[in-house]
Amino acid sequence: MEAVNVLPENINQLVSFTMADEEFSFPINVVQEIVRLPKVTPVPGAPDSVKGIMNLRGSILPLIDLRKRLKLDDVQYNDNSRVVVIRHQERNTGMIVDRVNEVLQVEKDQIEPPPADLESSRTSVLRCIARIDNGRRVVMILSEDKLLPSVDARSQDIAGYTVSDVNQEKELKVEDEKLLVIFRLVNEEFAVNIMEVREIVRVGDIVRVPQVPDFVLGVMPLRDALLPVIDLRLRLGMVLDADKATTAGEAEIEVQDNETDARRIIVADIGGVTTGLMVDAVSDVLRLQERDVEPTPDAIDPDNAKYIQGVGKLDNGSRLLLLLDLARLLSREEKETITAVAEKQQGKGGNSMVQKENLVGERQLVCFRIADEEYGIDIMQVREIIRLDVITEVPGAPSYVSGIVNLRGNILPVIDLRQRFGRKTDQHSEQNRILVVDIGDKKTGIIVDAVSEVIRIPESNIEPAPQILSDNVSSRYVDGIGKMDGGKRTIILVNTDTLLEQEEIEALPGKDDSLNLQVDVKAEKTVESAARTEEKNLKAEKPAERQFERDKKVKELMSLKKDELLTRAREININVNAKMTKKQIAEQLVEQESIG
Repeated sequence: MEAVNVLPENINQLVSFTMADEEFSFPINVVQEIVRLPKVTPVPGAPDSVKGIMNLRGSILPLIDLRKRLKLDDVQYNDNSRVVVIRHQERNTGMIVDRVNEVLQVEKDQIEPPPADLESSRTSVLRCIARIDNGRRVVMILSEDKLLPSVDARSQDIAGYTVSDVNQEKELKVEDEKLLVIFRLVNEEFAVNIMEVREIVRVGDIVRVPQVPDFVLGVMPLRDALLPVIDLRLRLGMVLDADKATTAGEAEIEVQDNETDARRIIVADIGGVTTGLMVDAVSDVLRLQERDVEPTPDAIDPDNAKYIQGVGKLDNGSRLLLLLDLARLLSREEKETITAVAEKQQGKGGNSMVQKENLVGERQLVCFRIADEEYGIDIMQVREIIRLDVITEVPGAPSYVSGIVNLRGNILPVIDLRQRFGRKTDQHSEQNRILVVDIGDKKTGIIVDAVSEVIRIPESNIEPAPQILSDNVSSRYVDGIGKMDGGKRTIILVNTDTLLEQEEIEALPGKDDSLNLQVDVKAEKTVESAARTEEKNLKAEKPAERQFERDKKVKELMSLKKDELLTRAREININVNAKMTKKQIAEQLVEQESIG
């Protein structure tokens, strides 16, 4: 069949979502943003498919129940339900979908007209269809022009509701926030949009393969399939000398102890090829506003600037992120080579990873540790992941409430999951993270020992939670038990909705508590600032003594074995490798200690 191109010019990406076990999509240029299902106000006399209106940052949008619009059976909304906000005739409209999947890259030859035997309820609202993964996966591409005419006259009136006269003059801006996965390469921080990330896993056994580009490390088993893995350092030209690059690459794929190895594989779909990107460490999942993104500076190497789509500014510009453009990371020829190698190693046709992945019937989990147990939370329940910062205690708060933190000007209550689960408290370290989740209708941070990876797990591998999990964890907190690696690895799925009772949610500290503590916090900051100034002055006055102490610590560390030094460094995310000398590793450890 001859391919057609009915997508907008220069648009080859789709935002895909699931409706009744079928996969639909909108062209990415139509989608303004994706939000959780908000409070909906019904409108009397509205068409059946118009759920009502919603307030999105002061602008009122009509909300369409896409199931009813497509004449699908009604279902109860759940935690996976999302609102896809699309642009049509200079107005924004919300579409309720069952689950958002991913951003897909499609080629022109994968686009076809709707089949003649498709139901009229489908063909009447479709632009076209996309057949991907060698035709095994069909994605229906919806037309906003065909979807909305029957409700457009009504929605014109609905969209006229505004919060205030000021808001009547405002137009809803294109998505003003990005949720980013932040990772480190050498001494620089990079980020990718979480919509492009399928999962994040530990480094496994990587088998080298011949006749591939230098930056391809080989293939790695992942759930009975083979994942091609590339070294992102080499791809971005971050190792200058070719001989050093080869040596460094050989050292880097040496598998370390999973508990101390900070490296991770970010699994992403790069133009239809599921690929693993090896990075030095994954540090955070954060929200970044569009106004804090600037164009790529001229100072970046022109050969690699094409892989960077901008620079993000955090902490008032004191922390910079290079935003990676995954769509440009591999050329067509490189993708074909990598796919062919993976197929040959697998011993069967087709991209093994593409064959194995199935978005329907899977959960994507953020995995973390509490003591010696591994837990997981559905990624759709996690708003972001941040480092453990200064926590202000709130007098009279329950023992499991650590206090409050300042999250970009907003007060966030924080609970300690160890305390909540009845575990013995432990001293916080660099590994601790705060998962920002919604508990009830309140944004809350939960402290965990460490975030390990983001994985996909089939629903068939999840069993109901037993009545008694352990002496410390109540089954009411648990959504099920996930089994991985043939049952050798178990993950306890946490249900954030049951972590707190309603009265406990209402009692969480918030804005009022922060007002009462402002004077104390300011005083505390003043004391801390004075102490830092005094310490800085003392160090400036005694450089010789400081250097003597530094050399002394380096000598002490050099008494340890090299493996022990490497382990120590990786535990606190210092970039080291086996080729470095003991003295070099020891010096980096001491330097990090002086910075801390």
